[in-house]
Amino acid sequence: MTFLLTLLVLAAGVLLTQKGIPWLFRMALGICGIHIRTSPVTKKRLRRFRSIRRGYISFVIVTSCFTTSMFLEVLVNDRPVMIRYGDQTAYPAVRDLFNTWIFFKDGPFSTFDRSGDFGIPGDGPLDYKSFGKIVADPLGEFGPIAEGRRNDAKSLEQEISDTQQEIDELIADGEEPEDWLIEDLQAARIDLQKLRGQIAELGAIEQM
Repeated sequence: MTFLLTLLVLAAGVLLTQKGIPWLFRMALGICGIHIRTSPVTKKRLRRFRSIRRGYISFVIVTSCFTTSMFLEVLVNDRPVMIRYGDQTAYPAVRDLFNTWIFFKDGPFSTFDRSGDFGIPGDGPLDYKSFGKIVADPLGEFGPIAEGRRNDAKSLEQEISDTQQEIDELIADGEEPEDWLIEDLQAARIDLQKLRGQIAELGAIEQM
């Protein structure tokens, strides 16, 4: 895949150098009202230069390599060109490239991809290498994670049950439960709800 992308970038660099940039240059001058006409002498010199195969080919190679180097960040990068999960699509390497080009503005394109948006529980930044492994083997990668979440949920359920029992016993004895005990119970219930949501997401992925 990387080899094909490299060939694609090189081909795009040659095409852009030979066709794209000259066309954009002429268009820009035309918009500014400047029209360049090549004299017969200049045309003759250009034909003569092109007839010198070694020099002309060297010129094409050097200019194409220079143009292509402007896009190499798409390949020489720790970010993928494109990732997709459900309705979510992102182009991390392309965003980084445009952020590099638009240097006069501070980060015009966001480089943050939330893990939860791409099927990995959590609100932190997406780990692209882990995401690639998960895409290649969802059961093998998500299975241990899902099992760990289920064990955490069971432990939390037991903790909630014990805390609730302690509170009920205090109330039955006519004592007022401490505020921290009630706060711990509420926090544990919130954590359990989050865990159950993550388990549901992981279960849906395992069934894909």
